[in-house]
Amino acid sequence: KIEEEEFVEEQSFEENEEDLRLPLSPTSDPLHVPDNLQMDSSHSVILKDGKSATKDLLPTLLEFERPVIHGSTIHIPTKVVGKRKDRPNRRLAKRCRVCSVKKIRKATVWECRDCPDMPGLCVPSCFEAFHTSVLY
Repeated sequence: KIEEEEFVEEQSFEENEEDLRLPLSPTSDPLHVPDNLQMDSSHSVILKDGKSATKDLLPTLLEFERPVIHGSTIHIPTKVVGKRKDRPNRRLAKRCRVCSVKKIRKATVWECRDCPDMPGLCVPSCFEAFHTSVLY
């Protein structure tokens, strides 16, 4: 039985042998590192031209993460539902997404349930800014 199983495995390997002879493209190789990347001491990716991939390129990539909300869709601010587990007499709060981008730590009891990830948003200024700008 063992010899038969080994033969079956070899036969199935021969069917895919042509695919294995093809050279790997940079996108198909999971361990491929592009030539213009290097690592710095803090383990963040630095491009050869000195730009940081996380600080310089990431914000431009995140601009297209969420589609722009059109005027025909109405998003209404709603209060966060639930109580805190550690303090049952206090209601839940979320960090405001717009304030966080501005590096301001602010807790809010308002969120947008119509958005995919239900972000916490200060009402009315941050709520309006979040829905009219592509940056958040």
